[in-house]
Amino acid sequence: MRKIAASIMCADQLHLGDELKRLESAGVELLHCDVMDGVYVNNLALGPEYLEIVRNNTEIPLDIHLATITPLKYIDMFGPVKPEYISFHVEVADDVTEVIKKICSYNVKPSIAINPETPIEAIYPYLNDVEMVLMMTVNPGFAGQ
Repeated sequence: MRKIAASIMCADQLHLGDELKRLESAGVELLHCDVMDGVYVNNLALGPEYLEIVRNNTEIPLDIHLATITPLKYIDMFGPVKPEYISFHVEVADDVTEVIKKICSYNVKPSIAINPETPIEAIYPYLNDVEMVLMMTVNPGFAGQ
């Protein structure tokens, strides 16, 4: 099954409730939520408190995309938000299987993300263990690329 997710990062923060209603009306099936640590990418975005507010104000499931250097740390921060998916980058995981198990421990579906320059073969060993693949078409970090 294919789904196209709308990114919440560029939403009008002062009118978030209205933005979420418009996305629901448009039939959006998944909200892509970028979490950036300022290390893996040169930007910071979306903390757990903000995403808790988003989750509590929409029926659209969340995909929390960890553009972070330490996915295990951030899984512990964002797992309690109870998104549908948590995506992490294969490029930074020392032990991909451990990261997948950690995501599953929160009853969240694991998703693996891959950057445009990373060979697709890097994710082949894990395809049976994840529920989704996030194929980046730009390098993560800033909206509007």
